[in-house]
Amino acid sequence: MSHRCTRRMALVVFSAAGIVGFARPAQAQIYGSISAGANHTMPADVTVNVPGAGLGVTYHDVQFSARSFDSPQYYVWRVGRLFGANARWGIEFEFTHLKVIADTSKSYAAAGAIAGNAIPTGTSLPMNAQVQEYQMTHGLNFLLVNVVSRIPLGDHGRFAIVTRAGIGSTLPHAETNVLGEFRQQYEFAGVGLQGSVGVAMRLSRLVSLVADYKLSEAQPKITVVGGTGQTTAITHQAAIGLAFGFAR
Repeated sequence: MSHRCTRRMALVVFSAAGIVGFARPAQAQIYGSISAGANHTMPADVTVNVPGAGLGVTYHDVQFSARSFDSPQYYVWRVGRLFGANARWGIEFEFTHLKVIADTSKSYAAAGAIAGNAIPTGTSLPMNAQVQEYQMTHGLNFLLVNVVSRIPLGDHGRFAIVTRAGIGSTLPHAETNVLGEFRQQYEFAGVGLQGSVGVAMRLSRLVSLVADYKLSEAQPKITVVGGTGQTTAITHQAAIGLAFGFAR
């Protein structure tokens, strides 16, 4: 990651720390968590524009893979603060690293223009004839601020249902090869949203086992050589891990 991106990420982290740190200690408790898992991004249109080459093409219903267990793996980490006497709600910062890799070896219905020539209606084209790579293997990274709800179950409260809603920025590391020209970079690429539901099980006073399902949405607009690329990433995610300080 470049020094510029590192500084930007650090700024976001410190800002989030300020958000979760404003309450008095008697009224709140700080926690952190780290999880691993997998993701699946739904098929979506991919649009690539390179004006200088007369390329403006949309490939419909492109398929994506995640390779969640290949390095770098899927992971999530969070730091937050729960509020109130019963710690029923909170605010947290979340970083999610997930991968989105277009299968450019397949043919897809295409529209637009190639080399300045309009693509006939109903044409199916091999994506890699123009777009050899379109992927985010170092992450379609989400930097989110979440509102958290924690609802204990039963009299002893060992288990809790946890829900989240979050909004923030995406910071993908895009690797593209368009018309034989390769480019890779980190860049802020638009808004990211998510909702999640999960369960927390208290293992000790300080440690909990946590598992959750998340649905996220983003429309990252990335830079390719001489132009831009854009898709809609609607992603199902499942993760399991440990939280420290989340139990009550």
